Amino acid sequence: MTESAERVGEVIEASTTQLVAECYELYQPPPLGSLVQVGDAGEELLGIVYYATTASLEPGRRPIARGKDEASEEAVYQASPQLEKLLRSEFSALVVGHAEGRKLLQYLPARPA
Repeated sequence: MTESAERVGEVIEASTTQLVAECYELYQPPPLGSLVQVGDAGEELLGIVYYATTASLEPGRRPIARGKDEASEEAVYQASPQLEKLLRSEFSALVVGHAEGRKLLQYLPARPA
């Protein structure tokens, strides 16, 4: 695969058929339907992004709307800078294959990401 791939997140959950990754940047998951590459050279998984979400870090604690009196979304984050630390963006990808060296294999790998 390519050596210059842009890193957008880290895998936080994986199985033999799918993976969940947390994005490094809030609201910046890969586009739905895009091909993602996971792993190091020699052991790369390939997946198709099928789901993305931005939600609270704490599962039982929903965020509240804070922008009623702000002119833009940027102003909301300037008025409440802690929001970037209380939210996270994640995406899920369905594993569709893997790479062994330069050879692409269109079947599931022997183990998760």
